Order: sequence, then structure tokens, then C-alpha cells
Amino acid sequence: MNTIWSDFVQSTEELYQSRGLRFREDNRACWLPLLQVKDGFRVLEVGCAGGVLLHRLKRFYPGIQAMGLDRDDGHIAYARNKTRELGIAADFVVGDALCLPFEEHTFDLCYSHTVMEFMDAVAFLREQHRVLKNGGTAVVLSVRSSIGRESWLPAAGEEKALLDRAWNAVEESGADANHFTSHPMAESDYPKAFEQAGFSDIDIQFAALTRYAPDSASVSPELALRQIEAERLTATESAAKARRMCPDALSEAEWRRLSELTNARFDGRIERYRRGEKVWDIAVSAVMAVSGKKR
Repeated sequence: MNTIWSDFVQSTEELYQSRGLRFREDNRACWLPLLQVKDGFRVLEVGCAGGVLLHRLKRFYPGIQAMGLDRDDGHIAYARNKTRELGIAADFVVGDALCLPFEEHTFDLCYSHTVMEFMDAVAFLREQHRVLKNGGTAVVLSVRSSIGRESWLPAAGEEKALLDRAWNAVEESGADANHFTSHPMAESDYPKAFEQAGFSDIDIQFAALTRYAPDSASVSPELALRQIEAERLTATESAAKARRMCPDALSEAEWRRLSELTNARFDGRIERYRRGEKVWDIAVSAVMAVSGKKR
């Protein structure tokens, strides 16, 4: 069973919450056109994690046939459970993006989000070209930059010192050797990879998606609290991953203290929000969508 990503990189719940806040129903006018979905399409998400994007698409286009694929068994188990919980018709399969378990000419649309950067880009796209129907579309979404400091990170003090010690110990021990190797790509590398994979009509679009801005007037109290809690989850998961990889990085008392400090920080942020105290912490992602057609 392969659970390297969900155990050591990003947990499925963490991914589900962060992607769900980036690709929300209330901001779908910004991101939904990037995916070029039409009702009735057979759609494949490559690297689906917990399936939140497919769940969103099924809400907006109930007639699509939705399939998600991921190498991580933990992600797929989560996606299947969440799909049943939501009462959504979608299928999920464990598989390799470089050897898709589908016949040629199967899908109208293949898309991915921050996946291609972790493998050979041309091989990744060629495999999608193979399973797409003639006239089908591949779309790659990539977060190119972020505006605003990551609010989940402690800025200073004891919490930061403990978290830094934990991750420094992980690095020094080599315990993070199972992490996936990234392949940094410049913006111009994406359309070039599409060309090499045989796609035509290559197009590039950008969208600025606000993931976190709880003090903004357009953000409801329910959404504001979801945003803050998602940042708490990212912070606690960071410590949990460091502990799984290097449990001796901190003493038992220090791990407890780190957890206490993290939760106290987010409890305090929620109290400030409820008092109407504006902090104006924000996080905005610039998402690039590159697409190509199979002719």
C-alpha cells in the first residue's frame, strides 16, 4: 500500500480543506472556466487526492462521468468514503499518472492540479493524450505564486523555535528521503511540454484565487471560521509529519507544548475575529491553467 504522500507530504484532509477553500462555489466564476467542462463529458482528474475538485464539478455539472486517479491509497480511500458521504456519483482508482489504466479515446477532458511538477512533464501529458478522445482537452493547473504570508506558520517565539527544531532534525536525519522529487518549471515550459506531447490549440489563462481572508467583508462568518480552522489543520499537520519522520526531534513534553502553542494561537485568532478585531491576514494564489487539444 502506497501512502507516502498522505503520510509524509500532505494529509488527505489537509489537501481537501485547502483545495476546497481555493476552489469554492462562491468564486467559481474565477476558476470553473479554466477547466473547460461541459455536461455529459467523461472527465478524468489525474492526481485527485481526496476528490474535492471532482465533487465540485459534479455539483455544477451533474451529467458528467467523473473519474479520479491517484497513486496514494490513502487519498483514494478518503475520496471513496467522502463520495459516499456526499451521495455523489464518481469513481476513484489507484493508479500511475505515467501509465493510466484506461483505453485510448476514453475521456473528453483530463485535468490535474499541481501534479505534473513531480514527474516527467512530457510523459505525463503524452499519457493523457493517449486516453483522450479526438477533440478532447487536457488542462494543467499550477499555482505559480502566492500573495501574503502563510498564516499557518508561527511568525516568532517558542512555537516557531520548536517547529524549526523539529524540521531541522528531520532534515539532518535524512528521514524525509521518501518525499517526491519536484521538477521546477518556468511558465514557458508548460506550453512547450504540451507541444512535445502532441497537443495543439495550446492556451494559457490565469486566475487569482483568494484562499484566506477572514476579515474581508465578502467572507461570511461560517467561511471565515473554515479558513482559520484550515490554517490550524495545516499547522498541526506540519508538526505531526515531522514527528512521524523523526519522533526523537523533540521530547514528549516538547511535542505536547508545540501542540498547545499552535492551538492557543488559532484559538486566539478566532477570538479576535469574534470580537471584530481586524488582523487582515490574507493568502491569494495565482493559478495558471495551460490547456491543449487532441486533434
